[in-house]
Amino acid sequence: MKNKYNDMNLDELKKTHEDLLEEAMNLRFHEVIGQLNNPMRKRIVRRSLARINTILNEYKLGIRKQKENK
Repeated sequence: MKNKYNDMNLDELKKTHEDLLEEAMNLRFHEVIGQLNNPMRKRIVRRSLARINTILNEYKLGIRKQKENK
């Protein structure tokens, strides 16, 4: 799972980031109302968001370069 984010391009990373933010919000809502079935999913989503944020920041700083489309 860790390496799949390294293989994504910038647009895919941004889309995945938005999807994970929405999922994290939904998990928080379900936790508050007591309907959270899998509490470990919160940890997985948080860590995935952190990985994506790190990669996006590397693009911003110029550490990573965008891959050319074939």
